[in-house]
Amino acid sequence: MTRQIRLTLLLTVILAMVCGLGLGGGQTARGEQRAEGRGQKTEAGKHKNKKAIKRHKAGPAKKAKATKPHHPAKTKRPAKTAAKRHHHPTAARHSNGWERHPVSSARGRCEPQSLTYARERSGIMRSRTGHENGPLTWFASERKLGKVSNEPTSGSVLILGANTRHGMPTGHVAYVETAKPLGHSRYRITFSHTNYDRRCSMENDIAALYDGSAMTLDISSGAWRAWGQDLKVAGFIEQ
Repeated sequence: MTRQIRLTLLLTVILAMVCGLGLGGGQTARGEQRAEGRGQKTEAGKHKNKKAIKRHKAGPAKKAKATKPHHPAKTKRPAKTAAKRHHHPTAARHSNGWERHPVSSARGRCEPQSLTYARERSGIMRSRTGHENGPLTWFASERKLGKVSNEPTSGSVLILGANTRHGMPTGHVAYVETAKPLGHSRYRITFSHTNYDRRCSMENDIAALYDGSAMTLDISSGAWRAWGQDLKVAGFIEQ
């Protein structure tokens, strides 16, 4: 009996030792795994630290330069050369004569007035009696000088008589472009004039029939065509 007890105790001790060794081995393995994991983390940390140190030494990363979009070089346009003009400051040349170029004068009226325009076109600068000078007073002054005629010629100045019905109390002036005799004191003429509408508008090459025996003018084109019949003519100022 005693022997059996001793064997039992011996087996118990042996089992206890075996179990203790198994438990210790498991704990040792787990400890080794943990230590290995900590070692890996330490190595990873060291690697990260090395990279950080390298970045610090290298300085901040340089940003890539943005490439500008390519635009073709602009070609310079040749400078426009202004055409030289020689004309009266209140009127501009036209391809077939003159064109409308109204401006305000010191007296508050538009320019060019019909008389100013006729002087510039014809070049006749006689009988300049000031701003009060009108078509009929100009004609009267030229008649004293013997420079008027009842027959139109190219380059002469047509003087229409007073016409209060159509707002011409001092007459009207026009420049004769062409004059073609038709016989029996009749002429086919073309003329250009300004300020026919009291706004210094301009008309060129207006066709008309002049009757020298009756001293009348019948206009067949332009703004006065509707009413410009049997207009009284004072005469023509010659060069």
